[in-house]
Amino acid sequence: MILVTGGAGFIGSTLIASLNDLGRSDIIICDDLENGQKLINIAKLEFLELVNKTRLWDYLKSKPEIETIY
Repeated sequence: MILVTGGAGFIGSTLIASLNDLGRSDIIICDDLENGQKLINIAKLEFLELVNKTRLWDYLKSKPEIETIY
């Protein structure tokens, strides 16, 4: 599993699109989701879960299978 911090922004969503092109969809996106405009960047991407940055540390405690963090 891959965690992309800032994944709903321009650079993060472009990275996720590239990972999708490589066949990866086991992706968790972490970002500040207060701005709904960012959801447009990830609307067509394949990923497992979207986590608000305020919940990241609690979320990571339950996900030991994360192999890479961007």
